[in-house]
Amino acid sequence: MATTMRAAVYGEFSGPISIQEVPKPYAPVGGLLLRVKACGVCRSDYHGWKGLDSDIVQHGLPFTPGHELSGVVVKLGQGTTKFQVGDRVAVPFILSCGNCRQCARSRPTICEGQAQPGFTFPGGFAEFVAIPRADRNCSLIPPKVSFVQAAALGCRLTTAFRAVMQQGRLKAGETLAVFGCGGLGLSAVMVALAAAENVRVLAVDPSEEACKKALELGAWHAFDAKEGDEYVRAKVAEVTAGFGADVTVDAAGFAKSCENAVWCTRRGGRMVQVGLPHGEEPRLPMARVAGLEIEIIGSHGLAATDMPLLLSMVAAGKLQPEKLVEREVNLEDGAKALEDMEKGSALGMTMITNFKGKVVVDPVDGCWLGRCSPGQGQLRSAPFAAESFRALIDKVYKSASTVRGGVSSPQLDRAERGFSFRSQGPLDMRMDPTDATLRPAAWYVANLPEEELEKHIIELGEEVHLLSIQGVHAMTCCENELKP
Repeated sequence: MATTMRAAVYGEFSGPISIQEVPKPYAPVGGLLLRVKACGVCRSDYHGWKGLDSDIVQHGLPFTPGHELSGVVVKLGQGTTKFQVGDRVAVPFILSCGNCRQCARSRPTICEGQAQPGFTFPGGFAEFVAIPRADRNCSLIPPKVSFVQAAALGCRLTTAFRAVMQQGRLKAGETLAVFGCGGLGLSAVMVALAAAENVRVLAVDPSEEACKKALELGAWHAFDAKEGDEYVRAKVAEVTAGFGADVTVDAAGFAKSCENAVWCTRRGGRMVQVGLPHGEEPRLPMARVAGLEIEIIGSHGLAATDMPLLLSMVAAGKLQPEKLVEREVNLEDGAKALEDMEKGSALGMTMITNFKGKVVVDPVDGCWLGRCSPGQGQLRSAPFAAESFRALIDKVYKSASTVRGGVSSPQLDRAERGFSFRSQGPLDMRMDPTDATLRPAAWYVANLPEEELEKHIIELGEEVHLLSIQGVHAMTCCENELKP
């Protein structure tokens, strides 16, 4: 089994993020080793890359970012009992300890000893990630929920849910005003409309595109913050009969967005600060806060115990996080997307789903072998032994209704001297180990769900290339690593 993996790494703050071969981590005691299937590129990762996160500073460089992730269990750490190898797992970005004063008070989001992928330890911009405290914090992904949907919940949607529904306590029939409609703010719009009945959502952002997206998601009104503070406050007052919003959320973290959120909160209302502050400090009207008994509440992440609720909402179609995903990319483009946040954040989520690069080799009967770009499929992991391939084919053949195959060598007329197998009758595999001119390499296509193929692979204790092409799953193996 391969001992290294590909990962996005930066060696200095604000420096280049490169794709490197690094040692593959081990499953920690009480934890899991996951093969990462999806990882979001978040503004918080950008803050860490800029050197603004104390946990990363304390950890030291080089470092691998990524905290919005989902994956498949490939190894269990000693003492882990909740999961099995092959399970599909969602990972929250706050992994609470369960031992501190705050955990004892049921406040795991402010755990004094919390661990965070991509902040306190290397994260999901890699083929594999080691996750501690798994039994306490990780959740099984329901069958109807994809890896991308689960990863999209990992930070923005979970954080928005706590801010709006738990800290903001939004109730049926109330009005919510969201200031800042990037990924977090749009998540707040989506969560409010999915989790509370008959609510009216107001969106405020200086981007016309962001306002348009908020309206598409169901916002009642969207106001252009470029028109100025007085305009924004007047428009919120106008559509709320002069009262203001019951709940306001600052999802941007700018001084003006925070100030406007307080000014637009009604008498006895709740203002939630969830966007990470940066730059100028806000000047808050504390006389208004005191006189109108406005609550100002901080919000951070979501308790891991609440993750199954959100996953069930996705499975039921009530929450649709995939609507916030703008594009799926490979590891190289994910690293570039993080660097490009220097120019401003993209409106939708960027999700890394291909961790093996862009190289494409010749097609065989319409099936692609090698490292493939997202447009042609996604191919992951490393080579393994011929005996394991023989056992794997045997296992999958018994459960697949369609199997077809051939060798990956361009010399297709020599198929009988490489691996071959037929879809009719008993499984027939042949290989000539004395033929040094033909590398033992083969592929098959089976109409099994991807997670079923993953389980077959993992049961053998090996890694295998997995490629999806238009809903059909293929696997390849070879003795030597395919090089770019």
